[in-house]
Amino acid sequence: MSTPTGNGSLIAGLSLTQILERHGTKRLDLFKCDIEGGEREVFRGLTEPWMNRTEMIIIETHGDDAERIVVDASVRNGFSHTRYGWLHIFRKPHSLSGEALS
Repeated sequence: MSTPTGNGSLIAGLSLTQILERHGTKRLDLFKCDIEGGEREVFRGLTEPWMNRTEMIIIETHGDDAERIVVDASVRNGFSHTRYGWLHIFRKPHSLSGEALS
């Protein structure tokens, strides 16, 4: 994946799934995300590979469109949603009770 810069050049990047695979990460207990408007790129498209490994997401969204995309993707992947001020907090149902994962 490449992202254009302001001067027209491209910067190579990795998806979150690629980062997890590269480091052999099987599970994320907490994904804290503050990417200043980049939420659409992370939460649009194929999110299941990394969201299936994630127990909790805390994110600040920027704009109504980004908020909708993040909430839709998270709820679609089985997270419950609450807000605390400007932060969105998403948790898997089993993490709400504090049960250990098998």
